[in-house]
Amino acid sequence: MAASINLHRIVYLFILLMRRRRRRMRAACRTIWSRTWIQRHQRRGIFVNLLRELEEDPEIFRQYHRFDINSFRKILRMVEPYIKKKDTVMRVSISPGERLSVTLRFLATGESFRSLSFQYRIGERTVSNIISETCQALYEAMKQQYLKVGGHNHCI
Repeated sequence: MAASINLHRIVYLFILLMRRRRRRMRAACRTIWSRTWIQRHQRRGIFVNLLRELEEDPEIFRQYHRFDINSFRKILRMVEPYIKKKDTVMRVSISPGERLSVTLRFLATGESFRSLSFQYRIGERTVSNIISETCQALYEAMKQQYLKVGGHNHCI
């Protein structure tokens, strides 16, 4: 009886180990976590190429972001501590300037996340997260200075 219980335990552990091994094998066979065209983001993305050149033409920069260069930089200094991410061994993080650029472009035009994803060469879900985080950072950075809460008499 004790031998059959031990045998059952051994078989059970063997099955668990095989399942775990199978999961690891499936995970290793999955497609890469980033598409090839997105991996070229640092070299061919709109922020690296076009927007750096737009800084040479302030009027066009303003048309693109709905802010002049100085205002853009001022806002960037305010929100940078909130949106700066650390680089990892796997990849270089998206810069605060690019995060702000994506967000301002979205707020200015209402472009879809997919469209922004193609332009900036950033994943669609990443674009969504960037916009959400940056809007929250804009609120946190500016609420004391620009969003004063008045008393009841102030509203009347």
